[in-house]
Amino acid sequence: MSSAPRTPPPKGTGAGEPGNEPPQDSPPRPHLASEALIEDLAPREPWKTVARALCLGLGLTLVAAGGLLELGPRAGLMERTVPAALLGGLAIVAGVTPVSYRQRALALVTLAYIVGLLGLRNLGPAAGLAVGGPSWGLFRLVASTTLPAALLFRATYRAYAPARWILAGAFLLSTPFVIHSVAALLSEELQLSHAGTLAALAASVAGLAGFMGSETTGAGAYIAGAVVLSLTAALGLELLDRAQATALDATVTAAAFLAVATLGTVGLFQLLAARFAADARTIDTRRTPPPRSRPPASEPPTSFLSED
Repeated sequence: MSSAPRTPPPKGTGAGEPGNEPPQDSPPRPHLASEALIEDLAPREPWKTVARALCLGLGLTLVAAGGLLELGPRAGLMERTVPAALLGGLAIVAGVTPVSYRQRALALVTLAYIVGLLGLRNLGPAAGLAVGGPSWGLFRLVASTTLPAALLFRATYRAYAPARWILAGAFLLSTPFVIHSVAALLSEELQLSHAGTLAALAASVAGLAGFMGSETTGAGAYIAGAVVLSLTAALGLELLDRAQATALDATVTAAAFLAVATLGTVGLFQLLAARFAADARTIDTRRTPPPRSRPPASEPPTSFLSED
């Protein structure tokens, strides 16, 4: 009995044939060093956790400042204590509420300037901020928030060229404070508060290191802290020199101003980061130098080892 011819299997369909190989998973995409470098040079949301902790800590500071005010001889329940408690409570709420990065930054700036502007009118925990005049107090408030924030932004995004323009703008906004400080040093007799003013001017001048190259942060974070602390010390010493506050009142006002300056600095820094982080992340981390020009093909390169 004849058997029917067997049809050979299609080529490439048998086991082990090249056309029937099991599909292989594509290799995982490697994590390039340039991507990690971009995250280091241009983080998406810097100081996100720190901002929440600052809201809580400085909110408690404002509440405590309001309580301490009632122990002094110039206690004012409705003028200072209640605003301090309310503003401190708002800062705590801003710290625990799950809001976006930009919204929390905006809340920090808003709280800082509300406390500061109330202080210029001798209200709230920062009452006494207008020592030397409301204009001088406003110059101090602006310098204590804009310049440190720009220094932090420059240090965090050191490879982002426009960060230097932002720092230049902050120096421009701080110019009235510098002019007023120099005029006070030249026109008044030597006082204890002049030491704080000199320290604040020295810290501000040190901020010029932020215009250095992108290879360094310019110590921006440390200089920003020095600006805030020196301005706080100068305010407390000036209150004591002018005999416009007791030691307790001067301490409370200085602590409230420290909270204001810190909240405003971090808030402005994060607003800058939220606005420019995406643009800063487009930097080229490779930055390969341009190729050297080669001599024309008709002219062979010269060499000291070539034969005469």
